[in-house]
Amino acid sequence: MTNTVSVVTISDEISTEVATAILTKQQELNRDPKELLDIVLIVHDTLRQLSAQAREKRSRRIDRVSSSGS
Repeated sequence: MTNTVSVVTISDEISTEVATAILTKQQELNRDPKELLDIVLIVHDTLRQLSAQAREKRSRRIDRVSSSGS
């Protein structure tokens, strides 16, 4: 049996919430479904990029602290 670890990031959770909100309000927004899907994908991609940047900054900070303590 294979063990897999599922990691759900904050950006994934927010993307899901935004997608749900946008797509459930599709008729109220009076927008083309394709346009709404594009918006959802842009939001998701932006949040993932921001998460990656934050991870990189944390990693550099940890590296600095680790190397200054040696």
